[in-house]
Amino acid sequence: MANFCICVSLIILFSFDCNCITVKQERAVVKYYNKEHIRYAQAFTGRSSRREPYKTNITAVILHPWNNNVTLKMIYKSKRMTNDFIISVRVCDALNLKWLSDFLSVYARYRLICPFPAGEYNLENIELPPKHLPVQLFTSEGQLEINFSLTKTKQIILVVTIQIQML
Repeated sequence: MANFCICVSLIILFSFDCNCITVKQERAVVKYYNKEHIRYAQAFTGRSSRREPYKTNITAVILHPWNNNVTLKMIYKSKRMTNDFIISVRVCDALNLKWLSDFLSVYARYRLICPFPAGEYNLENIELPPKHLPVQLFTSEGQLEINFSLTKTKQIILVVTIQIQML
């Protein structure tokens, strides 16, 4: 009977689409960008009024087309947990992940097509966490690192960090 109750509890827990975690984001910073691949990069977190949530803007001007030659890595480094949570995917393959393409389409001012041609790219007023994120979030404090690198050589192209509190 106890096993049945545990199974039912787990089914109930993971079957509802609940954004029960509130995320407070702050201090978005471009830690590094490779000048051979990116002309300009900026990240900023702020809010329009005291009652509004913090939102992040990220801008980058890329000098070469990006397709699966570039890998996107999102790393959540929690202060509580010993292991980092990492999502790593090639840029064009990322558009096949529904939760990620839906998230990007809300904040991007351009069509999400691959390859991404050289030019300016903006993600504006980003609110975390993404809806339908395929993992369970827990209350914690840490840092989200968004990292782009060349797929073959692992050479870093862009690193953006955002301080996160999940309440």
